[in-house]
Amino acid sequence: MEIFIFWIIIIIVGFAVYSFIISRRAPKNFRLRTKLTITFFLLVLVPAIPLTFGVSVLITRGVAMFRVPGVEESLDTSLQIMKYLMEDKGKDFIQSHGDWRGLDEQDLDEQGLLYLSQFIIRDNRSLRILDVSRTDTPGPMILDDQRIQIVRENLTSAIIQSGDRSICEVYEFTADSLLRVVAFDVSDEIIRAKTQIEESLKFYKSLSLFNQSVIENHIIWAGATLFIIILAIIAIYAASVLSRGISRPIQELAQGMQRVATGDLESKVNVEAKNEFKILIDSFNKMATDLRESQQKLVKAERLAAWQDVARRVSHEIRNTLTPIQISMYRLRSLFDEAEMQLDSNPLNAIEEQVESLRKISEEFAQFARMPQVKRELNDINQLIRTITPLIEGDAKPVKIKNELALNVPDFPFDREQIKRVLLNLLKNSVDASVLNGNIHVRTALTHDDTNMVEIVVEDEGEGMPPETLEKVFDPYFTTKKRGMGLGLSIVKRIIEEHEGRISIVSEKGVGTIVTLYLPME
Repeated sequence: MEIFIFWIIIIIVGFAVYSFIISRRAPKNFRLRTKLTITFFLLVLVPAIPLTFGVSVLITRGVAMFRVPGVEESLDTSLQIMKYLMEDKGKDFIQSHGDWRGLDEQDLDEQGLLYLSQFIIRDNRSLRILDVSRTDTPGPMILDDQRIQIVRENLTSAIIQSGDRSICEVYEFTADSLLRVVAFDVSDEIIRAKTQIEESLKFYKSLSLFNQSVIENHIIWAGATLFIIILAIIAIYAASVLSRGISRPIQELAQGMQRVATGDLESKVNVEAKNEFKILIDSFNKMATDLRESQQKLVKAERLAAWQDVARRVSHEIRNTLTPIQISMYRLRSLFDEAEMQLDSNPLNAIEEQVESLRKISEEFAQFARMPQVKRELNDINQLIRTITPLIEGDAKPVKIKNELALNVPDFPFDREQIKRVLLNLLKNSVDASVLNGNIHVRTALTHDDTNMVEIVVEDEGEGMPPETLEKVFDPYFTTKKRGMGLGLSIVKRIIEEHEGRISIVSEKGVGTIVTLYLPME
């Protein structure tokens, strides 16, 4: 018991030191591992220690209670007395009858015997020299290997089962290698009593052996101590594993939130987690991604609004300037006759050409600044493409436009005029990029995923764009053309987004450009 109490104190002190160490190593405000370890330790060991102590005490006292002093000796004495009483009958006969020759069945009946036998044993072989038996008995004993073994062990008697009968054989082994055997019946009551005494004696000897090896040598308390130590190790390990699975994801989430709060929307929480924590981490990462996308959209919206305001002001100023110029041009025209007006050298023609160019620029600015509201109505996109293609082909030579329109594309709602403007813009860009050679392919199809969209592809075999140009194609006022304000693709992107669709451009220098539009069918 003392060793058990000693080790319990050692375990408690060691656990306190371990809890202090992990508490000191834990980050600030993260004491979950320490709390879980203490909780597991208390939940496991608080009931286990008194239970183990109680069981050990109960076993120790129970063995002591069953081991009543003198019982084992009394049982052993009883067996010896019973054996003596059974052997006494045979030994009396052997001592009173030195010579068995001349004995017959009547003599056996008078003595209450079953049979007599005499053997001479030499060189591990036996020779029966006398048999006397009753006619209603199993017959004289045969000296088989079992009985030879009994003789070698110097047993004085043995109980032999013959059918339903219990026969007691008494042996006498003389110095001249003569074995004499006397056999008689034993009642069942005596056999049962003998068996019960033997079983009780065996039980008490087992108790003695258990008491000597387990209790007196303190093995029971050593086992109880080992059990408590194993439980403590399991509790600490389980708490450590569970705390890592809980505290680490929470700690990473907290740090991720701090990074997001400081404006780092690119950060993600990368930690292995399961079940609810995995859902929480995935939700946080999705929230950060959505927040980053929303911020990007907001920046783009603010930038677009700023450009629209600039476009509105520029358009207004150009129109204000063009009005007096056009009036002055009208007055100057009256100073020249028709013939002079037809001359290429007439300065009014050059001025009018530049004025017309300024007017177109003003209109383009106005359109960018004031995009009309989307009016989605049921239309046929393939029919719209077939209508637009001839308008472009006349100016596209030697470039050819090839339509590859899917027949399974149904009518769906979109703003016909705005999508027409989008397609015209894209086709004109493709023609400008393919002015020397190549074909332009216009394809329609249904998306293969579950987005339920119509896919419109405009692909040319023109000069293509380098990556640095491709990154800026949607920025307002960015252009690589000598003439133009760089608003075309900005307007295209805005129209597609207002249709709740999306646009992507893939281009390679010297190979060509692929523009893909996705428009929702609902």
